[in-house]
Amino acid sequence: MISAPCVDTECGDVLAGIDTDVFSPKFNASNEETRSMLTGGEPHKPLLLHVGRLGAEKNIKLLRDVLERMPHARLAVVGSGPAEEDLREYFKGTPTVFTGMMRGEALSRCYAAADVFVMPSESETLGFVVLESMASGVPAVAARAGGIPNLIRDGETSILFDPGDADDMVAKINSLLNDNEKRAAMGEAARSETLRWNWRSATSVLRNVQYKIAETNFEVRRDVRRATPAPRRSASQPPPVFVAAGAAGRVDEPRAPLSE
Repeated sequence: MISAPCVDTECGDVLAGIDTDVFSPKFNASNEETRSMLTGGEPHKPLLLHVGRLGAEKNIKLLRDVLERMPHARLAVVGSGPAEEDLREYFKGTPTVFTGMMRGEALSRCYAAADVFVMPSESETLGFVVLESMASGVPAVAARAGGIPNLIRDGETSILFDPGDADDMVAKINSLLNDNEKRAAMGEAARSETLRWNWRSATSVLRNVQYKIAETNFEVRRDVRRATPAPRRSASQPPPVFVAAGAAGRVDEPRAPLSE
């Protein structure tokens, strides 16, 4: 059973969400210009896409090993970051397009234009870019590491590969590129899964569940404080000031008098 992407907080797990209207297969309509740009003018070639911050910890260099094993494919890298210059140099001579930072509809069209989204990073926590790709109807091939396995039903909504293993990653990518029906069905399943965890769903859970958890935790702490004997006060110590109960019928913590 897939787990919803979440952030651990003192009140429990808060679901993360994406905007499934912004990231949607609809942006692949009349999208030839974007696909041509991302493939370096070869839109008929299979297109692999990576989106995200370009940092050394993202393991993006693994994708060069993938391209060497898949000379028929093209790679587009969307984003910027401290490793961008180094990566541009490292990928010289390969069929790779670096677009820099993209936003808005241009980014939405990049996602929708791809055949497969590739995520080699082993350090992701929430993996929003994987969710954005899935929402766009594009299955991901992602490392089985960090928080990514919480987003994917392996083999149903996207595919996981062994971290750092270029051969396994290539095999998983080819299993999608060589079977158009499988890729389309997985893209539809990925899209359907993200509809369960869009911003509206995440906000609903936060409102209906997380606030209740926070309220329960408050009441537990309040009961513990009530059951704990108050420390003795010295004769010189001023008495605490209590605030009257509010609409919820609660009494706030004792507070010292305000300083003059």
